[in-house]
Amino acid sequence: MKTIEERKAILEIEIDKLLREGWTISSRTETGCQLVTKKKQSGCLIVVLFLFFIIPGIIYLILTSGTNSIYVEVNENGEINYSSKDLSPHELSKLSSQ
Repeated sequence: MKTIEERKAILEIEIDKLLREGWTISSRTETGCQLVTKKKQSGCLIVVLFLFFIIPGIIYLILTSGTNSIYVEVNENGEINYSSKDLSPHELSKLSSQ
């Protein structure tokens, strides 16, 4: 069982790592933090869709605009838990393994 100070330190290290990757802090508690980033779009796919299919290109831009958000929490055992409604389980596992 970790103390609040130990959990805060673990969270701070994790937040610093995510900030270097381009995430920004949306809200924060003692042992948790919500971060957001802009969704990434594929430039090549946009060009192809606009060259051949104008309507799907516009739809793709609309669907990929916006932000992704994650919630990072340090539990009582000092383990970091990620959760998100915007990212797939694979993308979350990539974040936690870095």
